[in-house]
Amino acid sequence: MKIFDRPLDRVSVRSRVHVTEVVTVRYEPVRGDLNRDGILTPADAAIALRLAAGGGSASCDPATLDAADLNRDGQVTSLDALTILKAATDNIDL
Repeated sequence: MKIFDRPLDRVSVRSRVHVTEVVTVRYEPVRGDLNRDGILTPADAAIALRLAAGGGSASCDPATLDAADLNRDGQVTSLDALTILKAATDNIDL
């Protein structure tokens, strides 16, 4: 709880004010950024490869599928992992 002093018509009145802040954080997904840290790294490619080996599109939520399925074929495959790795090492642009 914060206490603020506020002047009121030349008279200082001490009042207790409860401050509640609501902060909305919106994450704009980066294609291929599977750990959601905002940048593409080889770690994202490793996550994609793990998804591909573990069942692809069936093993992830819709947001992750959207970020991981770079060729938009409806599934996460080793090709998506390779594409993420190439983008993470600046060999291609997504």
